[in-house]
Amino acid sequence: MKSVLEASRCHTLDRHNWRAQQDKCGSVDVKVWEKAVQANFTLDHWPYENADEETKQCVQELSMNSLYNLKKGNAAALIVSLLGLNLYLLA
Repeated sequence: MKSVLEASRCHTLDRHNWRAQQDKCGSVDVKVWEKAVQANFTLDHWPYENADEETKQCVQELSMNSLYNLKKGNAAALIVSLLGLNLYLLA
């Protein structure tokens, strides 16, 4: 994560935005970016990353900051994530 953030040319508000780091303002190799995203996701979701595979996959599919959804690069991941959050809040 350190190498991605140090090499960043992103605006201060986008420094911890992994989608922005993937665009033009990020200046690292794709493999380095992927490792940084995965490391950040593992750190943020430690209990779920160490759970069973079904739970781990579910969290990766629902989180906007997972490598799974950031690599897709479309709005569907955001919509699914927000719908899941809304359903959780309504319950």
